[in-house]
Amino acid sequence: MTEVYLKFNQQSERFECYNALTDKFEQTLTCGNPFMLIPDDEDLEVPGRIEYDSIHGYYWVDVEEFTRQKLENGMRGYV
Repeated sequence: MTEVYLKFNQQSERFECYNALTDKFEQTLTCGNPFMLIPDDEDLEVPGRIEYDSIHGYYWVDVEEFTRQKLENGMRGYV
């Protein structure tokens, strides 16, 4: 797994993953992509995936579909 941070690409209207160590592009996230979220206020990783809603846009949902979080620039995680 690679630790990444997210940046929104306005041309594609999708979030791109950049390697946290090298600051180089890794991949563009789409629906169903696994993404292990690193919450800002906690020292743990939470497994989940990326989903899309036409009203709310791209968001992350945990594997139990209990927690959802809208994707934002700078969010950290693993791909």
